[in-house]
Amino acid sequence: MLALFRTLGAEPFRAMERWTLALDGRGTSCGCTIAAMTPPPNQPWGQNPFPQPTSTAWAPPPPPPTAALDNELQTWLVVTCIGWFVGFMWITGPLGWWKANDLRGKYAALGAPEPSNLNALRLIGIITTVMCIAGFVVACMGFVAFGLFAVGSAGAR
Repeated sequence: MLALFRTLGAEPFRAMERWTLALDGRGTSCGCTIAAMTPPPNQPWGQNPFPQPTSTAWAPPPPPPTAALDNELQTWLVVTCIGWFVGFMWITGPLGWWKANDLRGKYAALGAPEPSNLNALRLIGIITTVMCIAGFVVACMGFVAFGLFAVGSAGAR
């Protein structure tokens, strides 16, 4: 018959238990002991008995000063492109052009190089604004031409 008997060390705060392997049921041991971990006193299972450091030696580097400007630039580029495809280019085009010039000044104030997205935003804003102005002029000329045609047709009767 094989049995395991647990004996604690003499000190009550000891974190190691000793298990004695007995070959018979009487508790006589063969001299083999197996050490097992037990929780420290007043420490329930599942909690870390070792204290965690309050501060770490490694900290992530701070974001570059242009990180917020890069996020704003990316947002305006997406808004301008979505406005182009949705049909609000007459609003988002001039706003994108204006915001690109504003961000250009902020990058210059920081002394950082301008990213290529800034030039793309300016270009999309300029093209969109010119197309909207040209479309507005063509629409006005069409209304004037239609009005002159309608007046000319009415006077011929």
